Amino acid sequence: MSKIRPLLFLLLIFLAVLTTNYIISTRIGDVGNVNVSFKSTSHHSENEIKHTMNLVKSYFHKNFKSCKLTDLWYDDKRSLASENEWKKQYNGTKAIILSSNFDVGFYGGDASLNPGATYDHWEWVLVQDSKGKWAIKTYGY
Repeated sequence: MSKIRPLLFLLLIFLAVLTTNYIISTRIGDVGNVNVSFKSTSHHSENEIKHTMNLVKSYFHKNFKSCKLTDLWYDDKRSLASENEWKKQYNGTKAIILSSNFDVGFYGGDASLNPGATYDHWEWVLVQDSKGKWAIKTYGY
């Protein structure tokens, strides 16, 4: 009986560690304290920029597990330089390019991200279709 208790204790510790690792590794993307910056332009309204930023935050929250979105911004000059190309490629009426910085947690989100890394100037390409609906078409460097 005295040998069973230490084994039971070790088994409980092992199960607790496995459960904790599972919870951490399946954690959703953290978008709680994102530093957002933009200025409305003649090309994109404030509401349009906010809406596309919300789409990015929602996507990040659902798909970038164990990652923390730290910054999200719209840079008019950077975006306008390539918007027409993206608009044509995806047969849209408008395009917008947002930039972001984010940190990857210990479990790395997915196999394409380096655990513990920080990704700077990660771009998000969103295109508006003929019905006015915006969608994320691609992202990365």
